[in-house]
Amino acid sequence: KQLFPFNPRTFAATQTSLRFNNMADSIFNKAKALLNKTLADLEKVPFLKDLEKKTSIKIPMLVAGTVVFLALFMYLAFGPGFLTNMVGFLYPVYASIKAIESEIKADDTRWLIYWVIYAGFTLVEPFTDTIIYWIPFYYAFKLGFLVWLMLPNHNGAETIYLKVIKPFVKKHEAFFAESNEANAAASPSKSD
Repeated sequence: KQLFPFNPRTFAATQTSLRFNNMADSIFNKAKALLNKTLADLEKVPFLKDLEKKTSIKIPMLVAGTVVFLALFMYLAFGPGFLTNMVGFLYPVYASIKAIESEIKADDTRWLIYWVIYAGFTLVEPFTDTIIYWIPFYYAFKLGFLVWLMLPNHNGAETIYLKVIKPFVKKHEAFFAESNEANAAASPSKSD
């Protein structure tokens, strides 16, 4: 017989599970709404309507087949690195342009942080190619990481900025300031 029926460990696990389920439901509902809107927009494209009539294949299947074919072609022709870099580059470029055009400063900061991390990744990766070669599913992990960085619900880029980049820069701020002052002193002035 249990004197204290409340088990904190079970309660914490249940709360975590509920939060994860709510987050998953939210992501699923947003993805479903976006997919339905996209499919409705595709139904309006005359070329796809004609192709559907000629092939008797529904428009969503035509589009899905084309996307899968192109993804496989790019994977086989250019390798997983190219495909991963395309995902990590194309949407963030679009979102960055939208952020620049908006009046909100927070989205500018969010995408600037993403690009700082992406640039760091891009600078380090060529030096680690021989190690990366031996890591199975490296590009799948990198793709997951890049998606985590850009998803607004997770704020992955902001998390890395606050926990890694900002403390590193603060710790070495004097060095960076000295380097900038030395460069400014060594460069000729505009009046010369």
